[in-house]
Amino acid sequence: MAPDPKRMKTSPNLSELAESSVAKHPNSDVEIALAFLAETVPDFCKESNDRLVKVGRNVKSLVSSKHVLPIESGLELQVEECKVLTQKEGLKVPKVRFGKTNLQMPIITLGCMRFQQRWGTTLTNM
Repeated sequence: MAPDPKRMKTSPNLSELAESSVAKHPNSDVEIALAFLAETVPDFCKESNDRLVKVGRNVKSLVSSKHVLPIESGLELQVEECKVLTQKEGLKVPKVRFGKTNLQMPIITLGCMRFQQRWGTTLTNM
């Protein structure tokens, strides 16, 4: 027997879900994130408000730029990042021994250890 199309639950695509989340909660980034993530990555809804604000702002920004750029790939990337962040294992900052104390310090590389103080003219007025 073929499945009954009326009984099959169809989930909206990510862009429709994002647009409806922004339309329901235009003034609350946290509520936008919760509405969007409740359907895509429910485990992420338990995260801190700081993370939810970032997700909500990102979703709102993508929806506002839908006339200029296709937003589906950006939303897929947002969902994948949230899935990675909800994993308990696998995300660890590498650490090394610091000095004689054997204190384990995280390695963070910004790629700019030295800035050149002068190279040509300097700004004197802004």
